[in-house]
Formats: sequence, C-alpha cells, structure tokens
Amino acid sequence: MNDNPAEREKSFTSALISALDLLKETPTRLDIEEKARSLAAIFSFQGVLGPIIDEAMIAVVTRMGAGVSLVDVEAEHDQEWIFKRKGIEWTYSEAYEKYLKAERWHPSVVRSLGDVSKKILGHLQDPISEGSWNRRGLVIGHVQSGKTANYIGLIAKAADAGYKFIIVIAGIHNNLRKQTQERIDEGFIGRSSDPENRVPVGVGLNGNYPHPATLTTIHDDFKKNTAARSGWQINDFSKPIILVIKKTSGHSKPCISG
Repeated sequence: MNDNPAEREKSFTSALISALDLLKETPTRLDIEEKARSLAAIFSFQGVLGPIIDEAMIAVVTRMGAGVSLVDVEAEHDQEWIFKRKGIEWTYSEAYEKYLKAERWHPSVVRSLGDVSKKILGHLQDPISEGSWNRRGLVIGHVQSGKTANYIGLIAKAADAGYKFIIVIAGIHNNLRKQTQERIDEGFIGRSSDPENRVPVGVGLNGNYPHPATLTTIHDDFKKNTAARSGWQINDFSKPIILVIKKTSGHSKPCISG
C-alpha cells in the first residue's frame, strides 16, 4: 500500500467499503469490525480501525438504507413519472454526485444516494403536470446517515426536473441556518453566498456550472434588503431559486415548489 499514512487509510477504507458492497445482506457493526480486522491482516494495515469502521457504517446505512415508503394508497399519483418523462437533463444532480466523489465519497455510496433521491422525487408530482396538486412527505434517518446529502441530492434532482422555487427550512437558530446555507452553497448553488466573498465553491468549481439564485446568505435569513442585494427577483424563474430560512413551529425541511 501507499507509504503516505493518510493515503493508506483512504485506500484501506475504500477496500473495506468495496468488500461490504459485495454482501447480499446488510452487515451489522460486528460484521464490519470482523471484515475490517481480516482485511487489515491481508493488507498489513497498522492504522486505527475505529474511525474507518465508523465511516464504513455510514456508507452501509446510506448504500443499503433505501428504507420503506409509506404512501397513501388513496392518493392518485404515478410515482414512475420520473422514469417515463423524456428529456430530463440531470445537470445539477450529476454535478453534485461528481462533487461528492471529489470529496472522497465512495462511488457505491454516491450511486445509492442518487437512487434514493430519485425515488423520493418520484413521490413528488411532476412539476410540468397540469392542474393543481399537493404532495408532502417526511424523511427520517439516523444520526450521520447522510440526511443533509440526501436532501441536497433531492433538491438537485428536483431542479433538473423543473422545480423552480425551493425553500430549505433549517433549525431555529442562526448558526444551524448558516451551516445549512454553507452546505447548500457547496452542493447546489456552487457559489459562496457571503456577499463580501462570492467565489465559486463546491459544484461551482467545475466550470460552466449554471448557478441557481439564492435570496439568503450565510449571514442573513430571508428579508427584503437581503433579497434586493442578491440582484434577483422572487418571481424571476429563469433559473431555480433557493432560500434557506429558519424553522418555526410546524415546519419540516425541505419545501419544493413547482
């Protein structure tokens, strides 16, 4: 293996996740610990296994945790619309998946995340469908199971499918809203929302990225002055618009509107 300790750990982690990817049944933590020890002997890996096992656990939950959808059987809805509709260009979602791989997410985890977010989008309505409609749902996940990555992936796919106005309702405190804005900047907007330093970040580092508009910043929740300084009008749907706002009683996240 590579002589660089960090690279050795990265290679070993990738090998462990790849080995787990071949299993037909979802492994327990004990299974992962046993597999890690056996691979460590094969690779002569002398590093600490604990953090690697934790990372593998997250990968397993994200890869194999497609979960179960509880759907109102009386609701008239074709969740296969996303596969039937022709001509969707997955520009934002492919850019996000490429960004995650650059951030050293394992390809199998990224692939699974894409599959899950597409399934969730299927439960929403096709944004170009006629008439009025109302779809709502709730996604529940364990701590460190990829919930933020899940809803950013959903946002990216929704924008590709034609949703134009997206609201992400973060926590009740400014620091959590700021952290969420930063993650959205990196994974979807592609540009820092800091008005003093609007440089490309995350997905936006990859040239020719079609930046969505945002009417909030890392410093400010949605308000008239912030929106005015953004240079975008709230009813200008020439590109997707996203807001990251604080939560009030009764709200969940995210909210996606056609």
